[in-house]
Amino acid sequence: MHHFAHLDQLIELEHGEARQLYWQIGDVLRHVAMGAQRPTPRPVDGNLFLALPALQRVGQRLYRLAQREANAIGPPRQRPRRFRLKAEELVALMLHVQPQATSGLVVLGKVQQKSLNLESLITFPASR
Repeated sequence: MHHFAHLDQLIELEHGEARQLYWQIGDVLRHVAMGAQRPTPRPVDGNLFLALPALQRVGQRLYRLAQREANAIGPPRQRPRRFRLKAEELVALMLHVQPQATSGLVVLGKVQQKSLNLESLITFPASR
């Protein structure tokens, strides 16, 4: 499938926010994995199944960034880091992570703001 690079969005992550978003994605991925390991496997929603690769990719990038922050010597970086979300990653976050989030994370608010840039092209559920 053609990648719509012009739809990619940049978010600015303050120190610690990569880790927060990584954990939120991890919650969704763990829920799917635990459902698959039950004696009677819990079926995965088809839309979530299709979003899993994008969630895993963005989760891995966030994890690497969080590890770099955790291993950095000296005081935390003051300037936020720019983090690129591919359009399919942003859509996967909005459809499957944002609705499940138990805490009102600032970083998911940033993702939601970026989703507004795509609303003329992509329909998100009216959960707002």
